Amino acid sequence: MTIIGKSRAALAMICDALLSQGARRAFKIYNNLGIADKYWHSDFDITETIILQDNDYILGAVMPETKQVLYNLFKLPYQTLINESAAVSHDAIIGKGSMIDANVSIAGGVTLGRFVTVYANCSVNHDSTIGSYVT
Repeated sequence: MTIIGKSRAALAMICDALLSQGARRAFKIYNNLGIADKYWHSDFDITETIILQDNDYILGAVMPETKQVLYNLFKLPYQTLINESAAVSHDAIIGKGSMIDANVSIAGGVTLGRFVTVYANCSVNHDSTIGSYVT
């Protein structure tokens, strides 16, 4: 598993969710070295070409602009990550690449776009729509 664009907060959330789902595999994290100021919250120089070998990717960037930049740059098959303690309605639609943290409540009729991050103890009320790349 490869985590791209992580921040400390996103990394904590990702690790917690992976461990809650019984993850036993090691994962690689690209950390903050040589970053242009414009992308201080991403974890590598976006002009660099990175070849990734595995096929389980999580886009961990918290800043919406960075999520979109990184997705457009790599176009990888990112995974959706939902903490096992989250309560997600059976008719909620969760877009690919989204991360749902611990103790989150997502009600019926909710639609989350791609790469949405919902942090711990938050709730999204019924029939709400949240666009892509939103935190």
